[in-house]
Amino acid sequence: MTRPRWARPAATVAAIVSALVAGNGLATIHRWFTVNGLGGLDGERHNLVTLHAYAAAVALAAAAATVAATAVVWRVRAGGWHGLVPARPGYVAAGAAVAVLLPVAWNPPPDSLFLNATHQIATLTYALPWGAGLAAAGWLRGRTAITAGVTVAASAVLCIAIIVGTEMYTDYSTPPDD
Repeated sequence: MTRPRWARPAATVAAIVSALVAGNGLATIHRWFTVNGLGGLDGERHNLVTLHAYAAAVALAAAAATVAATAVVWRVRAGGWHGLVPARPGYVAAGAAVAVLLPVAWNPPPDSLFLNATHQIATLTYALPWGAGLAAAGWLRGRTAITAGVTVAASAVLCIAIIVGTEMYTDYSTPPDD
C-alpha cells in the first residue's frame, strides 16, 4: 500500500480477507460451544472463556479491518446517483446470488447437528465475503475490480483444496490405534 497506484487493490484484498477472518471468528465462537456441549472439551473446559474471548477479539478486529479497508477502497463518484450505478451489474447480481443462494441451496437435514453447524460456518465465513467481493468487482473499475475477482477466486480454490485435503487425510491416514 506504499504505492498509491496499488493502494486500492491492496485494500480490496485486505477487505475481503479480513471479512473471511471475521466470519471465521464468529463461526468459531459458535463452534466451541457446540463442541463443548458434545463433550469435546472435557479436559479443557476451563479454557472455554479464554477461547471465546480470543475468538471474539479476532472477529471484532477483523470486522474493524474490513471497515477500514473498505473505506480506503470506496470512493464516491461524481455525478450523483449515476455514480452509484455499477459498471458491471452482472457481477453485482452474481455476488448477491452467491451470498443469498449458496446457503439456501445447501440445506442440511434438521437432525444433523454437525451439518447445521457447518452450514452456518460456510454462510458466515465464505458465502457473505465471496458475495461481497463479487459485488465489489461489479462496482469497482480497473485493476481494483480484477483484484477483487482474483481474491474471491483464489479464496474459493484454497477453500476447496483444504476441504479435499482434510477429507483425503481422514480417509487415507492410518488410525491412531493401529
